[in-house]
Amino acid sequence: MGTLKDTAIVFAAAMVLLPVGGNADQLAKRGTYSGRYSFSEHGNVVPVEKDYLFTDALNQGTFFNSEGSGFLHLATGACTSQGIIEKGQFAFSGHCAMTDKDNDKALLKWSCSNGSATKHSDRCEGTFDWIGGTGKYVGLRGHSVFDGAVTAQGPLGSIGDANWKGEWELP
Repeated sequence: MGTLKDTAIVFAAAMVLLPVGGNADQLAKRGTYSGRYSFSEHGNVVPVEKDYLFTDALNQGTFFNSEGSGFLHLATGACTSQGIIEKGQFAFSGHCAMTDKDNDKALLKWSCSNGSATKHSDRCEGTFDWIGGTGKYVGLRGHSVFDGAVTAQGPLGSIGDANWKGEWELP
């Protein structure tokens, strides 16, 4: 039979070796976030007539949560984009799959435009909704606002960024 000292040592070792409160990466049930999605993009433009174009593009990038950790920090994105450009005005929409370090995916549907004929911006301002996912993101819902733009042309295509701010919730 062990002594009280032996029992205390085993208990202390168990407290150090076993995680307290379950999985350290466990996600809360809801929250808010903000951050920046930096991406590279390759697309196509189809001229329909003068000053009227169809576009489609694929982009990939990384989301940087403003907190430096937390919801989707350093998740990689794969996004689609379809749009129309008419006389300097544009509207785009698409979907993204954001993949975190555990290979779980958060899915979103987005749309944006550069404003009306009287309020014009070079950035695409819009919203997106979380529409589900895999793994820890099954049932993910929420609403976000964003603004994004292509900021440079690189040797392999366009480079851009988007500022994201929103809320999310799990069942």
